[in-house]
Amino acid sequence: MKTRIEGSFVALAMACVVASGCSFYYSSRSISDSVSASGKSISESSESSSPSSGNQHAASLYQEDVRDFTAAYASGDGDVEGFQRGLAAVARRHGITDWQATPATWIGIGEGLRRAAASSERATALGDALAGGDVERRREIQRGYDGQA
Repeated sequence: MKTRIEGSFVALAMACVVASGCSFYYSSRSISDSVSASGKSISESSESSSPSSGNQHAASLYQEDVRDFTAAYASGDGDVEGFQRGLAAVARRHGITDWQATPATWIGIGEGLRRAAASSERATALGDALAGGDVERRREIQRGYDGQA
């Protein structure tokens, strides 16, 4: 019985190989399925990495990265423009195009300043340089710095 099934399978496989286009159909279908799956995976990945999509976990990961970047920056003597470029790079890695419009950025900055044990004067100076006169952004930085976020 086993030999008969194996023989039928081999005959079917041979017929498929001989039949024009059969192997091409299956390989192109496989490629098409892979491309579709990859596109879906990329789409889902970018949605999950953008806080604007409503995903709290992604927002939290972004905020942690901003916190860590800020703590490293606050420990050195870098300039504000370099810090802003670094924040933009962190945001891009998370699929965020406007880091200034994202509250997690400002909270993360405050948390990073607290983690670096930056003085309140240093935190205020950096907050003023980054947020300017935007009261809400300054409030978010302070919330992060105070550990109230």
